[in-house]
Amino acid sequence: MVAGVFGAIALGSGCTDPNTCTFDDDCDAGEVCNTASSTCEAGDTSCTTSADCAEGQFCIAGESGNTCGAAADCNDLVDENKDVACGADEVCNADGCGAAADCSAEADPAAFCASQLGLGEGMTAACEDGVCVEDTPEDTFRYVLISDISTEGCEDTNADGEYDPGSDIMYVELRDANGQTLAWGSTAEYEQADDPNNDYTDSSIIDGMAPSLIADGSEDDGCPDAADRFNAMTVVSLGCGGSLLVGFDAPIYDDYVINVGEYAPICNQNMGGSPTGSTDKYEVKLCPATAEGNREKIEQGAKMTVITGIALFFFYAVVKFLLQALALKMAVEVVKPYGVENQYTTALTVAGGIAFVGLITGFIPWFGWLVYLVAWCAIMMSTYKLTLMRSVVVALMQLMIASGLTLLAKWIGLLDASSSYFF
Repeated sequence: MVAGVFGAIALGSGCTDPNTCTFDDDCDAGEVCNTASSTCEAGDTSCTTSADCAEGQFCIAGESGNTCGAAADCNDLVDENKDVACGADEVCNADGCGAAADCSAEADPAAFCASQLGLGEGMTAACEDGVCVEDTPEDTFRYVLISDISTEGCEDTNADGEYDPGSDIMYVELRDANGQTLAWGSTAEYEQADDPNNDYTDSSIIDGMAPSLIADGSEDDGCPDAADRFNAMTVVSLGCGGSLLVGFDAPIYDDYVINVGEYAPICNQNMGGSPTGSTDKYEVKLCPATAEGNREKIEQGAKMTVITGIALFFFYAVVKFLLQALALKMAVEVVKPYGVENQYTTALTVAGGIAFVGLITGFIPWFGWLVYLVAWCAIMMSTYKLTLMRSVVVALMQLMIASGLTLLAKWIGLLDASSSYFF
């Protein structure tokens, strides 16, 4: 009886339908096992790389997407390493699979390899141990940051009575080494400066398209006329201290040129020591094209830099206040015992020294002097009941302390060199 059962099982297994399956391995290449019906069916042929395909098949780019299949040309593979579709002693060249050429025997190995690998403009290759290898740049630059550094004319109006503070950008152009236009920049970010008035704030005019600037014969080619073409649809003003991050559809390489179109009083002429005019000044920095996460880190780093700068400035202000308070106390005690004659001598000596330093450096404006002296004299006379002459002496001593600390702050970078702040 037992022998009969085993015999029946053996008979049943020998007559099993060969098209049924239990696992994917039971099916042919490109098929999967449907466990519900225990039958082999065609599998999903979509892929991302050749690793998603069955053995002997490759991931090939097509109009409707990437699919697994046989490769008629190794260049059809989506994989970076297209040599996998070639034989053991072959490599994938621009013409398909072929014997690997010894690039070291060529007169210009780099140019030969670039041609063999079918590389486009701006892409380079190298010859390593007789084999061509594409160079992979560490950073791809696609952005420039235009930062306004103007300090004058920030509240002036133009001929139409409108406000255009800072640099007035019309376009940003990317040119190759031969002067050919490769791309026009488009606005990625616009940081408008904190100016009281600005009538030109539409950054979308930097839209990646060529600007519509037409010369009328009386001005240089490509320069707008303030009377009819300098308007809110052709110019974006950064404001004094503003910035514009501009991106390109093409990478920026070493021998390329960034051409910034900025409106100046006389187009294409050097006015007042600046290439952008008598008051408008800006600087351009090259920025790497980073992933979104890295870009957030860069923005966070910039914010931390600003916060650190503010903290240092307030620390400087506190130290300055404490030193001035100490100097005030000492000055009051010094002038109290002296008579009028000594007060005049002291005041003239101190004032002469400060005037000499102020005029030589240009850091201390005359108007600021007057405001400062009048304010301190009023404080001395009302608080300490000092005479006018004694109050002037104390105020001059305070001015000397303030000026010295301001010069020190400018020297170590806490204050801008053009700043006249000294209160």
